[in-house]
Amino acid sequence: MKDERTQFQVDRIAFFSDAVIAIAITLMILEIKIPPLGRKTTLAQLPEHFGAHTMMMLVGMLVCFLFIGNLWIRHHDLYRHVHNYNHKLVRTNLYFLLMVMLMPLSTSFAMEEDNPAFVAQPVFFINLGLCYLVYLWQLRIIFNPRNRFAELDERRVRDMRWGVIVPAAMLLLMAVLSFLGEYRLFWAFLAVPVINFARKKWGRRFKIQAAQPRAVLKRSRWARD
Repeated sequence: MKDERTQFQVDRIAFFSDAVIAIAITLMILEIKIPPLGRKTTLAQLPEHFGAHTMMMLVGMLVCFLFIGNLWIRHHDLYRHVHNYNHKLVRTNLYFLLMVMLMPLSTSFAMEEDNPAFVAQPVFFINLGLCYLVYLWQLRIIFNPRNRFAELDERRVRDMRWGVIVPAAMLLLMAVLSFLGEYRLFWAFLAVPVINFARKKWGRRFKIQAAQPRAVLKRSRWARD
């Protein structure tokens, strides 16, 4: 009975988090104000009405949506394995939700043309980096051997941690570079998802190759029998 009650409380934490993240994603679209076109507006005049500011807001909304969506997927996958909790985990999850709730605000601030780029863009990247860092904090609490809030093999836990450490470090470094005005170095960070994709692909290939000799050995034994 106690285990069922505890699992119910863990599910409440996950459901509450889903609701807050969904609201944060919804609030992003409210920051975009589409100007009135006018009845006599022609097709050639559309770019004048939908200027660079509106396009930047749309791009910012898309980027913010992708990052928040990625965080939600990670959070959802994490809490599928959680079967216990404490007050420290609840507080840390609230800090994580606070960082996510600030994303529409920091995105709007970063995409506003009147704000200086060396201030607005670092605020955006720092906000995103803090989302990943607080999520990493949750990972440390959940997979702490003294807590035993979830049970996963060490390799899977290590992959989950590095999957958060890399983007967090990347975003915080981008905050520093944007503050210094070194925007040319941003292109170097495109190598990060390529490296992660190659690592996962080659990792799966090595697993298949390592498993093949065992399968062949088993078949040969069965043939002799």
